[in-house]
Amino acid sequence: MRILPYITLVSISVAGGVLVSSQWQVRVTRVVNPVQPYTSLTDTLDALTDEQQRLKDEIAAATASVKRRKATLSTSLREIDRTLVSSSAEASTAAGFTKVAGPGVVAVLDDSPDGILSEQAITHAADLRDIISLLRAIGAEAISVNGERVITTTAVDCIVNTILVNDTRLSNPYEIRAIGDAETLARALNDPAVLSDLHERVIQNGVRFSVTTSTRTEIPAYTGRLPGDHVTLVR
Repeated sequence: MRILPYITLVSISVAGGVLVSSQWQVRVTRVVNPVQPYTSLTDTLDALTDEQQRLKDEIAAATASVKRRKATLSTSLREIDRTLVSSSAEASTAAGFTKVAGPGVVAVLDDSPDGILSEQAITHAADLRDIISLLRAIGAEAISVNGERVITTTAVDCIVNTILVNDTRLSNPYEIRAIGDAETLARALNDPAVLSDLHERVIQNGVRFSVTTSTRTEIPAYTGRLPGDHVTLVR
């Protein structure tokens, strides 16, 4: 019966040893240097701060580059706009769609004032066509006949005794205005060797034709219908 207390004592001793061993194994290792984790965090923060500054510098440089490119593009676009506007204005003027003024000549063509009118004593569409062709050939920048602007598609026709310019019926006297070098234009129009038929009829049949120079003559814009009004672009 004395063996039982001995066994009990041995069991209690073994259990106590196991408990002490377990507590020793789970005990947390103590930090030897408490400053080391703080130093590591500080280094990390410094690195992140440097990286952030680098990114800010890159963003600032990129923004400045974009601004410079925008400024260059804006300047280029303004130059293009000015060029287009200038080209458009020049094209519009050359095409006859703009009212213009400048030095030039004013020529007046009319039938003979004599009572008896013959084929040679009246003005014809051919006379106007000859005058217009001559003015174009010697550099006239703009031409009109009785307020009708002459453009590249202008037709000068005759129906019975009526002359049509741009499909508009005109009546005599016919006033031809032209802008250009006034002296050059006047000299060519008054040269009997150039408009020989007209000048001959002026002398022999009384057709009236006079030319005066002007420091400023105005020529209206073309307001007629353009060919192709009924054309539709097909894609």
